[in-house]
Amino acid sequence: MAVDKVWNKLWIESDSIAVILAVKVLASFGREEVVLAESEITMAVVVPSVLLQFLVYTSFIVFVSLLCFGEKSFAYGRDEVSESIHQSTVHVIVVSTILPPKSCSSFTSFKDRRSIPLLKIVHRHSPCSGSFHPEGQKKRATTNQILSTEQILHQDQIRVESLHYKLSNKSKMSQEQSSKATVLPAKSGVSLGTGNYIVRVGFGTPKKYLSLMFDTGSDLTWIQFGYFGRETLTLTPRDVFNNFRFGCGQNNRGIFGKTAGLLGLGRNELSFVSQTSQKYGGRFSYCLPSSSSSVGYLAFGVDRSVSSTVKFTPMVIDSRGPSFYFLEIIEINVGDRKLEISASVFSFSGMIIDSGTVITRLPKTAYTSLQSAFQQLMSSYPSAKPLSILDTCYNFTDYDEVNIPKISMLFKGGVTLDLDPSGILIGASASQVCLAFAGNQDDKDVGILGNKQQQKLEVIYDVARSRLGFVPGI
Repeated sequence: MAVDKVWNKLWIESDSIAVILAVKVLASFGREEVVLAESEITMAVVVPSVLLQFLVYTSFIVFVSLLCFGEKSFAYGRDEVSESIHQSTVHVIVVSTILPPKSCSSFTSFKDRRSIPLLKIVHRHSPCSGSFHPEGQKKRATTNQILSTEQILHQDQIRVESLHYKLSNKSKMSQEQSSKATVLPAKSGVSLGTGNYIVRVGFGTPKKYLSLMFDTGSDLTWIQFGYFGRETLTLTPRDVFNNFRFGCGQNNRGIFGKTAGLLGLGRNELSFVSQTSQKYGGRFSYCLPSSSSSVGYLAFGVDRSVSSTVKFTPMVIDSRGPSFYFLEIIEINVGDRKLEISASVFSFSGMIIDSGTVITRLPKTAYTSLQSAFQQLMSSYPSAKPLSILDTCYNFTDYDEVNIPKISMLFKGGVTLDLDPSGILIGASASQVCLAFAGNQDDKDVGILGNKQQQKLEVIYDVARSRLGFVPGI
């Protein structure tokens, strides 16, 4: 019996009436319709009708109020969240911090790690990228280099499609690729789908510093030149590698246009990681800039100051791409809720971690579950139109601060990745801020843990021991 019918039923008797409270009512609030069995409203106790009507009316008002509160408590509005929920399941963020910065912030000081070499990282489309102009050239204005959020997402999709194609065809192409391992294809940089973050590395004798994009999804280090060769590579005055093997390319266009080449950090024998393993032990780490207006670092070797605090998840070898860093994801949590996603969904697709992909890609089934849970908890905020590949967006124009549910990802080995707020939302403007996840076209497509979700973390690659760890970073 619906709520309005319950009230009519309680009001029938004119002289006397009796009511047995239905526990089922309270157990059911939060649903669209509360149902009571006819037998649960009986003539058990007789009391004067006026008094009873007053008691019933008062109880009914209280019940409806609780019902409405129960419905609202599922959304994270500014006034509905209790302090305990704030602390455990919600991030409170200032809207302006989500938006693209217009200037480069002051240099970020790193932890004291003088025992291992550090390279400064900047985002190549950020206001800070002007400091990485090619040696021998005047510092250029950066206004033409800074892309809009929509343009960055468009390039990101091109990269993801390239990775999916490469991985889906890996088995039949492996023999052909191995025979051409030292040949750099003369194609547009866009079609190669390279990454977002750049470092400065010295080549030659005397050394000349070049700006290179570092990429865990690529093996071969290359610069724009005329052939494949060997040369001296310099990271710091104490970190010099003679006869370093690298590739070359000419007239590389697209997203390589503003950089001199690429530093390949994959697992292949030609990668920088493999060629320097005798010195660094096959271990490197990075802490990406906390925003595109700041800087991060890329480090090589074992950092003794954090080794004992790191919890590692094993790297998985996958025949589709042995040089990629595959991880085994177990579950995803939104707020205080574990998403109901079958383990087979993640095991079927697999997942790689990639420094060059921006937005994390999930199997279609997993993304749908994440999207639904996030939308439910954000229902008190006005929605906005999709932004490129992102379809879960909000209009925060009228808000200075917003409450968003925390998101965490659990990996094999009990490693939990708690995402920073900067890894949950991405915004083009205050009127268009979106969930920074996207779904693959098919559940069989490989999932990708993108660099947006890696912000504010130090990601440690212990390639020699086939494991990866996350620790809080800058």
